[in-house]
Amino acid sequence: MKISKQVQEALANVDMEKINNEVQENLKNVDLDKIKLEVDKSVKDAQEQIKNIDMDKMKLQMQELQNKFNSEEFKKQIENAMKDAKESIEKAKKNLQDIKDFTDQLQKDGLIDKKKGYSIEWKNGGQLYINGKKQPKEISDKYKKYYKKDGWRIEMNGEGKNGAEFL
Repeated sequence: MKISKQVQEALANVDMEKINNEVQENLKNVDLDKIKLEVDKSVKDAQEQIKNIDMDKMKLQMQELQNKFNSEEFKKQIENAMKDAKESIEKAKKNLQDIKDFTDQLQKDGLIDKKKGYSIEWKNGGQLYINGKKQPKEISDKYKKYYKKDGWRIEMNGEGKNGAEFL
């Protein structure tokens, strides 16, 4: 209660009229005209910067870009990229078909069981490994047409199971 009484006494001593007069006096010192001039100058500067944007130059650059996209050279580049992509797809299809033919033949000859899974590896030089076992020269020679330069490896988890790994 002692603190509350002290607060009430302090508030009673505050001269609200004096504070109000000081606020009014300070507001008179604010130069509204100066502030308005500064705002007007900032707006004018921004408008000048907008005027400095060379719209004709920008239009010309956009037209040049449009012309480049429509140019025969650009169209030729796109055509070549598409041709290369198609060739890559065809090559990948052929490689996958070769692998299928190879594994079908290995299955037919009883060297792998696709249902159980298998691994096939051609080591550099044309040596064939099936399920980690080096195959005799006669077997490697029989399937030599499936050998690719630098060798390759494939592991399958078996039919109905996900996963194939080409190394």
